[in-house]
Amino acid sequence: MKTVEVVLVSSTIFTLMIMVYLFGQLAYR
Repeated sequence: MKTVEVVLVSSTIFTLMIMVYLFGQLAYR
């Protein structure tokens, strides 16, 4: 894969993980 593709995929996964983490924190409250 190209370097740009790797950066896009990694950033997308990182963002999804943060969204899931924040949603989990809100759900437990």
